[in-house]
Amino acid sequence: MAFEIRQIKTIAGLTIILLLFFSFSYYKNMSQDQEIISQGLLFGSVALDIELAKTETEKFQGLSGRKSFPEKTGMLFIYDSPGYYSFWMKDMHFSIDIVWLDGNWQVVDIVEHVTPETFPRSSHPKEKAVYALEVNAGLVAKNAWQIGQSLRPSDELKIFLK
Repeated sequence: MAFEIRQIKTIAGLTIILLLFFSFSYYKNMSQDQEIISQGLLFGSVALDIELAKTETEKFQGLSGRKSFPEKTGMLFIYDSPGYYSFWMKDMHFSIDIVWLDGNWQVVDIVEHVTPETFPRSSHPKEKAVYALEVNAGLVAKNAWQIGQSLRPSDELKIFLK
């Protein structure tokens, strides 16, 4: 009887360890599997490489857990309908700028230099948006991006959005 209980505990312990290992591996590699669209958005004179966040899982994960993000790269969050989509800095390791866009690719709001220390507060737009773009902090100021300015998606990005 004691031998059977010990076997059950051993099997249960190994199962838990395996589940934790695979869960961690999935979490760590989830964002690395996303495709990068080279020069997917033209923002003024700046061409941004774009990583898409289309699924609920990708949107929830966002840039969380990453140590850094390449310069002139943005993560584009895509929503089905206009809304006041908010963002928080859970498990973030670097600051970002957030740009919200309407369905015509016009900037409706910007929040600059959102730091990891702001968690658990969230940032949200003043106007409804269909897209949100996260970039490294300082990129908005460096390029003088403003509310009302329009972005131009590449043909490749337009294909992914259908």
